[in-house]
Amino acid sequence: MPDSPAQIRMRLSADYYDIHLTDQIGSVGVQVIGDLCRQGKQEYCALITFNSQGTVLSVLNTNVNNASFRVRGIDLEAAYSLPLDFISLPGAVNFRAMATRTFEFATTTVGGTEDKVGQIPAGVLPQEPPNMPYWLGNYSATYNLGKFTGGVSFKYVSKGVVESQSIDGTTTERLNNRLPHNVITNFNASYQILDEAGRKLQVYGIINNAFNQGPPFPVFPVTNWAAYYDTLGTQFRAGIRFEY
Repeated sequence: MPDSPAQIRMRLSADYYDIHLTDQIGSVGVQVIGDLCRQGKQEYCALITFNSQGTVLSVLNTNVNNASFRVRGIDLEAAYSLPLDFISLPGAVNFRAMATRTFEFATTTVGGTEDKVGQIPAGVLPQEPPNMPYWLGNYSATYNLGKFTGGVSFKYVSKGVVESQSIDGTTTERLNNRLPHNVITNFNASYQILDEAGRKLQVYGIINNAFNQGPPFPVFPVTNWAAYYDTLGTQFRAGIRFEY
């Protein structure tokens, strides 16, 4: 273990990612098929069945390789280990921070491109995956003192919107569209009673969401709030781990 501030250990990393998926399978959508047919695109008119009076009887909303998806962002991580002997205290405090900044989360179809970065809940169908906040972060500080370990951690979700296509002052404007940032605080502690000759015995306690921070709106299935927010409230856990 380091014995002076000059020997404090630090680790930093930054990883940029750019993922582009093409020829994604998806349905065009009935409205888009109709719009493209009116624009004179005959391959989409062929998906529409008309009667002799020109009234639409049915639309074949088939799956085709008509879409692409792109996500870009950067993952950041920092770790910092601080021994406390330089202030005459035992043990060490370890800090760790991980964050993701998403720049683009866009789907392109024949109907255009829709970038949903910052739109946190998913769409109207329960099977749709969650979208992506601008920032996601996890931060922790842990105190290690021999057999005892205790710490606090924070989960951060940046502010965002319910619907990214909502534009203020237009017909697309959605009421209560903006979402505030959200921070969940967790505490944990453990004590190693026994660790010798292949035998281990530890007691532990955990408080999840200590300040009972809930999602910004009531929980219902189509929002998929649980992907980023705590939907259960404060939870207390305690137990014993053993190995013989």
